[in-house]
Order: sequence, then structure tokens, then C-alpha cells
Amino acid sequence: VDLSSDVASIDKTNESLPDVALKEFDATRVKLILQDVVEHYKVPVAFLAMEGPESLKIKARCGTDLQDVPIDSIAKHGISRDLPIIIEDILTKPQWAEDVLVRGPPRRRFFTGVPLMLRHRRCVGTICIMDTEPREFSLMDAEFLVRAAGIICSIYRSAAETKDLWTLTVSSLDAVQGKSEQGSDDMLPSIPGQSLTLESLGTPSVVQGKPEVEGSLTLESLGEVLHTTDPPEDDIPP
Repeated sequence: VDLSSDVASIDKTNESLPDVALKEFDATRVKLILQDVVEHYKVPVAFLAMEGPESLKIKARCGTDLQDVPIDSIAKHGISRDLPIIIEDILTKPQWAEDVLVRGPPRRRFFTGVPLMLRHRRCVGTICIMDTEPREFSLMDAEFLVRAAGIICSIYRSAAETKDLWTLTVSSLDAVQGKSEQGSDDMLPSIPGQSLTLESLGTPSVVQGKPEVEGSLTLESLGEVLHTTDPPEDDIPP
């Protein structure tokens, strides 16, 4: 794909998380986001390919039963920039012809992957979509996928601080903000209500690989209330 010079990007490194941390990427909240991705792009396959020392671990998978793939698979975000990898027709890339994710059955023809940037330069995996038919796809088309990647990383950073943030819902926001204004240090409660989905977050712009949404609720926009800003280095599993 032509990575336009006017799209902000950064140099990055690929790093793996310990197995105990990878379990967080199979949580229900993350799977729901992948389902939103499938519905948005009308693709049969979507998944997270998490970095590992010897293979990529497939998490939150939709449309595939694979649990891991070779480290040099098409799903690895192997470029040095934090930009989407877009392959409109895999038949034009013979190096991927026998990739386990490509050959099927059914054989897949389209691939796009967006890096999961846990920190400014730290890529821990890729959120991927695939289709059995080739399609035209631009960087603009990838914005929804970039947004999904940012939210998944925000959820993980929150979960690294407190498991209760996994149960946060839109209707619980007022209660959370009230506790923050009162200076309460109590653990955030689980309050029934409408679940937070990608569609409820509005249309983002992409800056430095992170989604920004004006006038809409996102995990990142809640700042200190939801503790989604990067915690000290020791607070996140290595």
C-alpha cells in the first residue's frame, strides 16, 4: 500500500507479552469489538495476531479456528512504521501464497492489518481482517480498524490497573465521574447498562497512530477518570 507522507506515523519495535497477559485479549469486551469490525467491513475473518517469541498467537478470532501461526505469517506487522498494512489482492504477493491464513480453504485474497501499539513505539500484535475476494481499500478505509486497535489497547492498559474497568458501561459514566469529583479511591463498580461499542464512539481522526474523537465518549477521552493514560512502566506486564 502507498503509505502517504501526510499520514502521521512513528518508528516502532515489535515485542511480545507474557502468556498471562495475552489472556486479556480474549476477553468478551475485545471479542465484541472484533464483531463490530466484522460487521463494519463485511468480512468473514477478523482476529488479533499477538506477538510471541516463536509464533503469533491468534486471539478474539472470528471466522478462523487457528490458535497460532508462524512468526513470519502475513499477520505479523513487520514494517518499521505504525501504519496499516493493506494487501488488496494477495494473488499479487506470491510470498504469501502458501501462508496458513491465506491458503484456507477457502483461499483468502484480501488482508489488512493495523498494529496494536501498547505504548508509543511498542507493537504487541496486529488487528487483522481478511476476505475471500480482493477489494479496493485505502488508508481512509482503515480508520475504523485503527480506532478498534486504539480502544483494545486502552482496554488492556485499564485492565492492567484494575479488572473492574472491563465491566464499565456507558450508563455507569455518571457514577464514575461522581466518584472522581468526590475524590473517592474506591474500586469502580459494575453497573448494568448499554455496552460501549465502536459505533457509539463517533468518527475519529488518526494522529500518531491513536484515535481522537471530538464530542464523543471513548476510553481514552475519559483521562484520569478511567485511568487510561499510560501508568508507570512497572504497572504494565513486560
